[in-house]
Amino acid sequence: GAMTRRYFIEALRDRLGGLRNRRQASLLLIDLDHFKQLNDTFGHQFGDLALAHLVGETQRIFEDGVIGRLGGDEFGVMVPHGDVAVINK
Repeated sequence: GAMTRRYFIEALRDRLGGLRNRRQASLLLIDLDHFKQLNDTFGHQFGDLALAHLVGETQRIFEDGVIGRLGGDEFGVMVPHGDVAVINK
């Protein structure tokens, strides 16, 4: 699953500290459009499943990434190697 905002920020600090002199990294911000409407129409249980699917697919694509939920429909992903080909998926 995704980390909470607090743990995501702590993980970013740890990972970025280790990358300081070695490599680049990328930070992606994901904001889901119309997520409230999805919850209101299909229910919170369906919304939770949609979020779990998003996190699972994001973890599959960015295997080395750190994923955190920043807010209700906002997620952050830190990709340590910053591989542009992977990010463009």
